[in-house]
Amino acid sequence: VGYYDVYQAIADGDLSYITHFGAGIEVGLALLFYIFSLLLPPLSINCLMFCLAFVSSFLLLIWIEKTFYAGHRMRHTALIGTCILMLNLYFSTQLVRQFFSFLILLYAFSATGRVKQWTFVVLAAMFHVTAIPYYLLFSIIRKGRIGWMFVILLAFVLRYAFSYLVEL
Repeated sequence: VGYYDVYQAIADGDLSYITHFGAGIEVGLALLFYIFSLLLPPLSINCLMFCLAFVSSFLLLIWIEKTFYAGHRMRHTALIGTCILMLNLYFSTQLVRQFFSFLILLYAFSATGRVKQWTFVVLAAMFHVTAIPYYLLFSIIRKGRIGWMFVILLAFVLRYAFSYLVEL
């Protein structure tokens, strides 16, 4: 319902809602709502949910096609399992910003070249800023055993320092 209210405001011409999410940083979903309002007739809640599920599923389909069926050799085959687990209509209609962010991160994970990877990370962060720490963790884990050991050590440190960090 919250997403639908934002969609309606944008469709009614109130473009101030484009900066509604994430302290104005997460503009991706609001821009998608704006595109819907330009290209489609007025949407009901169910139609908006359908459009969001359709667009997110289409992005996932394109990523799978480009990554696994277009002659590219994927180095991180665990990503295909992850994307299959994440293809869930609940996520695409209830955790919309997070789901779009995750989908765009898949493009970053499989992209070649730092500029291309970080372009996708920035685009993912426009839907949800948690894309940045997830990408950093992925980059660290890709270093192998040392990366995994660092992440485990970081988890232990954060476990004991979490309450202190929250107080700060």
